Amino acid sequence: MGVKRIKSDTDFMKVNYAGALILLACILGGGTPQGLWTDHLIQIAMIPALFLGFSALMGNRLGRGAMVLAIGILVLIGLQFLPFSPQSELIKSPDDIPVLEFWTLSPYRSLASAAFLAALLGFGLFVASLSEALQKRLIRFVFLGLSINLVISVIQLSYSGGTRMEDVFPFAITSALFANENHFSSFVFAVVPLIAWQLLSVSNRAILFIIVTGLIVAIMFAVGSRAGMGISAGIALFSFFWFLLPDAKPVSRLVLLTMAAFIVLTALVFSDFEGALEADLRSTFFKNTISAIGDHWLFGTGFGTFPIIYPQYEAVDEVRRNFANHAHNDYLEVFLETGLFGVLLFFGFVTLLAYNMFRSPLSQAAGLSILAILIHSGLDYPLRTMAIATLFATLSAIVFSNGNGEERSGSSQR
Repeated sequence: MGVKRIKSDTDFMKVNYAGALILLACILGGGTPQGLWTDHLIQIAMIPALFLGFSALMGNRLGRGAMVLAIGILVLIGLQFLPFSPQSELIKSPDDIPVLEFWTLSPYRSLASAAFLAALLGFGLFVASLSEALQKRLIRFVFLGLSINLVISVIQLSYSGGTRMEDVFPFAITSALFANENHFSSFVFAVVPLIAWQLLSVSNRAILFIIVTGLIVAIMFAVGSRAGMGISAGIALFSFFWFLLPDAKPVSRLVLLTMAAFIVLTALVFSDFEGALEADLRSTFFKNTISAIGDHWLFGTGFGTFPIIYPQYEAVDEVRRNFANHAHNDYLEVFLETGLFGVLLFFGFVTLLAYNMFRSPLSQAAGLSILAILIHSGLDYPLRTMAIATLFATLSAIVFSNGNGEERSGSSQR
């Protein structure tokens, strides 16, 4: 009796600690620049989770492939600070003064990025150590974080003059608690599949799901994010049909995913998608980043080095007053900064995602949420915000956790 009580109390503390971190990220983690004190505060709060997560790595609920992936990420972090540079010709010093070389071209920037990634990896491993029942309880904190942001967004929209706040956080709040409407939208539509899981798979309340997602799409329309409105509506419709077919085989679901991808690509072809990319310089960012990748594809330039590498590939007539801080395409930026090793880790992640996401209704919802973020990452950099990155780590931990037989059979009977 006493042992069960202790275990119950321990589980209670673990899930509430993890949930508090998720909620803290939802409130403070909406900025994108490096060095924000809000992000540092969240990373400090994640230190216990980091130690607990790494200490439980080998005895975790993760499959072997996911453990190899986690170790690979650790190796990639360690590579950044090797006292050896495969691109030493790019490191110049005046008057031939010796310079301490590292793998990365900017140790300072890489240190900040490595802290960001290590905290999230440790937190993800900590979430993966929780039972599936506890992971389900974590989703409540995600819903709470979403609700807070939606309420604040509605309050902001009620003021015709705008509610840009610059004195609360170290970044200007423009949409809900986020620095811009696109990242707020990315966070919102990433939660939609989880809402579908809760209301369609668990509660069987289809009408309520239609009402809730209808309100979300309306808010996205009012916010003014084209990506947010389109992807949130699409992912809501897709999730609705996905969870209406609980007994569909994985192959059938993959066909459904393929058809959805084809519809999205067709819509992009017949829309003024290319013109939109030209209007906000994204196509220019893509072109110049691809040129940079051509010179650094093997080893990469190091975590966080995009802002110092990109200007070298920018034509004079492309220079603007506001410099490019990101490629607006996370895949290109990751390729540039981490090289071939980072690309291989990403493909390993996607492969494991496809292999593991059909384990249970919750893992399917988490997988769809991850896919929604990955879609947006092709046109923006949502994973550079702590709020979305923390959600991404939570979802990945849920997908890559191996449920026991009882949990699996229970899931299949729903």
